[in-house]
Amino acid sequence: VIENNEAEDAGGGIYCGGTDVERIVIDGCVFTWNSGTGAEGGGIYTKNIQFLAVTSSVFAMNTAANGAAMTIAGGSADIFNCLFRNNAPGFISCIKMTSGSCTTTLENCTFEGNKMTALQQVSGDIIAENCIFWRNGSNALGTVTMTNCLVEGDGGGTGCFSGDPLFVAGHYLAINSPCIDRGGSILASDV
Repeated sequence: VIENNEAEDAGGGIYCGGTDVERIVIDGCVFTWNSGTGAEGGGIYTKNIQFLAVTSSVFAMNTAANGAAMTIAGGSADIFNCLFRNNAPGFISCIKMTSGSCTTTLENCTFEGNKMTALQQVSGDIIAENCIFWRNGSNALGTVTMTNCLVEGDGGGTGCFSGDPLFVAGHYLAINSPCIDRGGSILASDV
């Protein structure tokens, strides 16, 4: 658990930057009540790393001017089976990507109750597959490719749909949730 941390600039929970860093792997962590008070990345801020992998983690109640949960400034990222809930950016987004020509892929993630935009693409590509976007300020800013996602309101791409995800006991899906059996099976996992 990484909680109640504050940075004057970026990376309240974790700051990692530099050309020496090839790969960062974060698995099964909880980032809560962290703050990047001056700029970005309340939970995590990465800069000029080659690859970030985040799996089975929770980002809740983090704050920053931008990228309240996470800012990826350079490098690619795979974010899998994560929950982003009630993060509060002062300006725009829950996750911000400024990674040049790199790609951030989000698979089987849930974005719920984030105060502003869930995903912000400034540069690079953001791909969201089998994700839930529910009760956020808005879902995406910039070019975000969504496939097989529940997207509240209008929006989304191939295979996307809208409706109440019917959460029970936190963020589990009720047996009659419209999300069940709607995602692409290639991304299915036992985690």
